[in-house]
Amino acid sequence: MARILIIDDDEDWLVFVTKLLETAGHTPLPLLKAKGMMEEIDRHNPEVVITDIMMPGETGSAIYGRIRTTGHNGLPVIVCSSTRLKVRGDDKLLFHCQKQDAPEHLVDVVNVALKAAAAGQATEEGVVI
Repeated sequence: MARILIIDDDEDWLVFVTKLLETAGHTPLPLLKAKGMMEEIDRHNPEVVITDIMMPGETGSAIYGRIRTTGHNGLPVIVCSSTRLKVRGDDKLLFHCQKQDAPEHLVDVVNVALKAAAAGQATEEGVVI
């Protein structure tokens, strides 16, 4: 179905999310560090990016900012974190999901993000789960 770039510094989490998304029919593109992220976006043209918020070297907020300032305004970004921290933004293609809720909800959030991107809009405040 969709190519999904996953950026996280936790290898076990990347393996888990990769399997979860593959089971749902998506093509996951796991990336252990944010370094090289823009090259991966340009190379694979993902339809969604999932990122952790707290990582060494670069935060999810910084990743989100780089995606938006490099012309990828139509690319949905899902911030998936074990904390209650959120990326602030007025962006209708910015979504949040708690890692502990991911087994039940992450695929749903991905599907909402894909539909929102396809429709050129999102729910009024995105989706927060």
